[in-house]
Amino acid sequence: MKQMTAEVLGIPEFDDSIFLERIDHISVVSATELVFNMTDGKTVHREWVKPKKIMPPWTEERRKKQTQAIRDSFTPERRQAMSEKMKRIRSEKYWASTKK
Repeated sequence: MKQMTAEVLGIPEFDDSIFLERIDHISVVSATELVFNMTDGKTVHREWVKPKKIMPPWTEERRKKQTQAIRDSFTPERRQAMSEKMKRIRSEKYWASTKK
């Protein structure tokens, strides 16, 4: 936001005193559109793009921990329940190739 404000003001870097002196208020028109209302009556429209969150890459330790957690979640009871559910789905589904 500060970078965009500096751009609207035509200055290389955001400055609080210049901001307070030259900008009356900023209106949010939509999720992506801002209107800068200057103290001299001028308005400047700007489109804003929400920056993507950049997540740090997983460390090898975290990757191993996650892999182990996933493997541990597939208990024999859970595998049995999944197997029974798939058997039920297959028995109820109409298979075009076998006409069953």
